[in-house]
Amino acid sequence: MNILVSVVSVAEHSVFAFVLIRHSSDTSFTKTFLLTYKSFADLNTLFELLVQRFWIKPPENLNPQEFDEWTKLKQHVIRMRLVCIFFRIPLD
Repeated sequence: MNILVSVVSVAEHSVFAFVLIRHSSDTSFTKTFLLTYKSFADLNTLFELLVQRFWIKPPENLNPQEFDEWTKLKQHVIRMRLVCIFFRIPLD
């Protein structure tokens, strides 16, 4: 694999992770990202990464109470933010 392709792929994934994890609650940042992502990725890549994030798995070895807390405070919040992002993706 070409080193440039590898670097671009890693950078692309890092940008998506940065947006989806750190700035998912910043609507201005998200809106700008969704208007510009096509300069370094395609819609299929964006969609796949959003779906991967939507199906986030809990950490291992959580007891039932911790699992419930994780589900409410982490998984549910992530999924709701992603649903909002899905609805904002420009398709043209």
